[in-house]
Amino acid sequence: MTAAAVTLAAFILGWGSGLASLSQRGYSEELAKEGLRAGEAPVIADVAFDVSLVEEGWSGRGLILFLSNAGSSETVVDRVYVNGGAAESKPSSVVVQPNQIAKMLVRYDWEANKTYLVRVASSSGVFGEGYFAAKGAAVIPEFPGGAGLALTLSFALLLLLAFGRGGVRGRRGVSYILSVVIMALVITSLAGAVMYWGLGMISSSQGEYQAAISADLDRVRERFVVEHVVFKPSLSNVTVYVRNVGMVPVTIDALYFNGTRIAVDPPLRLGLGVSGSVTVSTPAYSRGDVVTVFVSSQRGNVVGGYWRVK
Repeated sequence: MTAAAVTLAAFILGWGSGLASLSQRGYSEELAKEGLRAGEAPVIADVAFDVSLVEEGWSGRGLILFLSNAGSSETVVDRVYVNGGAAESKPSSVVVQPNQIAKMLVRYDWEANKTYLVRVASSSGVFGEGYFAAKGAAVIPEFPGGAGLALTLSFALLLLLAFGRGGVRGRRGVSYILSVVIMALVITSLAGAVMYWGLGMISSSQGEYQAAISADLDRVRERFVVEHVVFKPSLSNVTVYVRNVGMVPVTIDALYFNGTRIAVDPPLRLGLGVSGSVTVSTPAYSRGDVVTVFVSSQRGNVVGGYWRVK
């Protein structure tokens, strides 16, 4: 009887030690993943605005991103946002080693003399961003109709008086006055046209900066929370419940499961104060595992945390 009790106690102790070891191993793996995530630091070193990507094997206008990694571990960049919207990239993902440069093409119909907010995201949810100006070819002033008409009439009047029949050459005193008047009209018309064009350019630049700042402000005002996660290990999927608690509508377009990005198709759109859910297929997992679940919006905000599968 005593031997049986000792054997049972030894079995329970060994089982408990094994379970603790497995649990500790799971936590260690998750901490290692989080350490790798903390070691990532994707940086957009530069952006080239190309009018044609044919030489790069892609048609149409686009951006050429030069990405660097200021962290201590490699990072996999798999998403690009331009002015808050997701953009198609080639290749779809690129590995950036620490202190090295990698290139990524982005299909985007940009316009010259505008500023764009470019943001990249790694597969584990780490972001890097910056503002970049598209400096196109030299801009030829387009004079507005009224100023252009006045300039044309002034030159026509000048030619008429200078080369017309008899002109004003035989009239003393009058020729000098008319010359001054004509030159004044020409200069005034030209100055007015240039000023009008300059004001238009300033207004256009202000509008572009306002649009970029507005997109950034919307990203700051965006707030959402993960209310609940339902795990179904037998089906290898999860259902995530999200609520919009911010000041702008939210569109959830991606979910990260243990660092693996999973697209949400169709995206989940949430109005102010509205909640909803998304169900996605995931890599295999089992009960008792500790997993990371993050959801990402189209504006690039990420919310999530650690969950134990029950």
